[in-house]
Amino acid sequence: MIKNHPEVFIGIGIPYNRDLISMTEIEEMGKKIFHMDPWVQVCVLDYRPAFKRLGISRPSYEEMSSIHEVLSGVGLESVLCQTEKGRLGPDGSLLG
Repeated sequence: MIKNHPEVFIGIGIPYNRDLISMTEIEEMGKKIFHMDPWVQVCVLDYRPAFKRLGISRPSYEEMSSIHEVLSGVGLESVLCQTEKGRLGPDGSLLG
């Protein structure tokens, strides 16, 4: 179980790019996180071309939406996904 301290926010960040990690691996991570705490905030970052990995493509909005569905589908309650269109919130809709 993940225990929050009143003065410290705890969240989990997962970088995603299909060239680095598979959807199956994301789902496995989600299941492990769920067993620790289904309410911990999980933020998935759309890992883009930068520094030495210039040959990769930025994940599409559709890919990130699928990632959100997979993580929500394993029972995680607070999933955010960074996308090219903005952030997907816990309910799957775009946040301001």
